[in-house]
Amino acid sequence: MNTLPSPTSPAAGPIDDTYVDRHPFHNRSNTQVVLAASPRWETSWMEVAGPLQVFTANACRFVVVGSAARALLGDLLVPRDLDVVVDTSPANRAALVAALDALDGRVLWHRRWVAVAALPTLPWAWGWTTRTPYGGIDVITRFIDGTTFEEHARLAEPTVLADGTTVTCHPTRRAA
Repeated sequence: MNTLPSPTSPAAGPIDDTYVDRHPFHNRSNTQVVLAASPRWETSWMEVAGPLQVFTANACRFVVVGSAARALLGDLLVPRDLDVVVDTSPANRAALVAALDALDGRVLWHRRWVAVAALPTLPWAWGWTTRTPYGGIDVITRFIDGTTFEEHARLAEPTVLADGTTVTCHPTRRAA
């Protein structure tokens, strides 16, 4: 059985391998809980701190949105994926691709999951989903209402992760 890889280690085992779940929301004592037959690429929760630390280390400009933003800002929920709206400037595109590559990110390309760095192009007009050992990351460049990184960055609230990394969050919906 493999443990969830860190951002600097290669993904361990085949895609259908099981892993050990160390998620603080599910398990406040931080003991290991085994998810039997749970595919590494399709988890029931999203561990958001690792990818956010990698994005920050690569100087990506992004705002966390959706359920991950709500959870980071204190709502009692467990995100199933990480949604980020990103700056589409050329420099940020390069930083984002480097971060997703460091996370062993894969994008569906002609019915195959292909490494981000191996793709000839990415759908920058709206966004895409990237699979990582941490879970799915939805990269959003423009919402259906036309809003982009700039609008969400203006409305975002900073929050500090356990390791001291500061990220900005804009929960696009709040629970009533």
